[in-house]
Amino acid sequence: MLRLFAASLLALAVAPSWSAPISVKPGQTVVLASYYELRGCQALAAPRLRLTQEASLGRATVVGRQGNTGGSGGCGYLAAPVSQVIYRAGKTGRDTVSWEVRYQTRGRAPETGSADIVVLP
Repeated sequence: MLRLFAASLLALAVAPSWSAPISVKPGQTVVLASYYELRGCQALAAPRLRLTQEASLGRATVVGRQGNTGGSGGCGYLAAPVSQVIYRAGKTGRDTVSWEVRYQTRGRAPETGSADIVVLP
C-alpha cells in the first residue's frame, strides 16, 4: 500500500545537487536540470519552470521536450513531457543560474534550484 501511495504522488526532478561548479568551455551547451511529474504511472504536463537569476556570461534558457523517466517509482521507463534548464557558455569566468519549478500537485510549494558554472578558456 505504501509503495502505491508513493508512486501516486511522484513528482521528480532530475536536478543534480551541484556541490562543485560545472566546468564548460565557451560555446559548450549543458543541461543544468530536467523536471517531470507523474501521478501513479501516468505522465502529467511538464512542470512550470522559470529562471530567477539569468546567466551573465552565457545564456540560460528553459525548454520543453519529450523525455523518458528514469524508471523510478516502480513504473519502468515512461515517455513524459520534460522541462529543462539549458546553459550555453559564452565568455570565460564564473556564472550562476537560478530557477524555480512549480508542479501541478496542489498544495506543493515551489522548489528552487541553482548551478554555479565556470567557463574555462
